[in-house]
Amino acid sequence: MQTRAPAVIAAASLSLALALTACGNDAAEEESTTEEAAEETSAEELLANLDSATDGIDNYTLEIESVALDPDLGDTSVKLEYLIMDDPAGAQMTAVMPSMGEFILDMLALSGSAPEGLTGEDLGTSTAIILEDQDVLLADPHGFQGSDTPWVRGETPEEAVDPTEDFDITAIIPAIGAFSGIEDVEEVGSEEIHGVETTVIEGVLTSEGIGALGEAEGETLANLVGGVLLDSMDAKLWLDADGFPMRIEFADAGSEGVMEFSDIGSTSFEIPSEDEITDL
Repeated sequence: MQTRAPAVIAAASLSLALALTACGNDAAEEESTTEEAAEETSAEELLANLDSATDGIDNYTLEIESVALDPDLGDTSVKLEYLIMDDPAGAQMTAVMPSMGEFILDMLALSGSAPEGLTGEDLGTSTAIILEDQDVLLADPHGFQGSDTPWVRGETPEEAVDPTEDFDITAIIPAIGAFSGIEDVEEVGSEEIHGVETTVIEGVLTSEGIGALGEAEGETLANLVGGVLLDSMDAKLWLDADGFPMRIEFADAGSEGVMEFSDIGSTSFEIPSEDEITDL
C-alpha cells in the first residue's frame, strides 16, 4: 500500500534543509561582515598610530620624488634624499632638479662659460650637510665656488641649487602626519618595503586635513606637490605593524609624488674634515 508519509517527511526534510541553509548563509554573511569590519578597523587603527609611530624619529633615510604636471610648460621633477642621523645629530640632503640645472647651463652658455661635459642634471644636483650649531656645508664637486675642496661653507651665489631652501627638515615628519587623517579609507593589500611587511591603504586627504597643518608643515607639503595645495589629494600608504609609513604616494590634479623610508635606525653619512672645506 502506498502512503504519503515519505513524501511529507521528504518535504519537511527539504524545508528544514532549506531553512538550515538559509541560516548558514545568514551566519556566513554575518561572519563576512564582521571580518570586513575588522579589516576596516585595522586600517583605521594603523592610521591612528601614524603620528605616534613617527614621533621622535631621529635616524632614517627618506627619498622623495615629485612631479609637477603642466600641459603647457611640461612636467617638472624634483628628487630629494634626506639622510638623518642622531649621533652626531645632522642631516645630509641631496636635491636633483634637472630643470634648474638646464636653466643654469643656459645662463652659463650665454656668458660663454658653460662647462664641458656637464649636463643639466649635473648642475641641478646639489648636496648640503647641516650639523647641529654649525654653518651649512654645500658640496662643490665642479669647483664653481672657486675652491679646490669638495665642500664649501658660507654664503653661496644666488644661482646655486640649495636643497635646504624649500624643504624645512624639521617640518617634514609633521607634514607626513597629515596623512593620518585621510578619508574614504580602504585596505587594498600588503607588500614588503625594504624588508618590512606593510599594509597598503588608500584614501583621500581632504582640504580639512590639509588646513589643519601648521604654516611650516603646510608649506613643506605644498612644496612636495609643486608649490600649490589643491582642495584634496589621493593618497596611498604602506604602513608597518606599528603604523609607520614606509612609503606614501600622493597625487592631485597638478602633481604626483612618492616618499619612501629606509635604513631606519641605521642611517649614517661621512662628515667632511676641515681640510675638505673652504670657507667663503
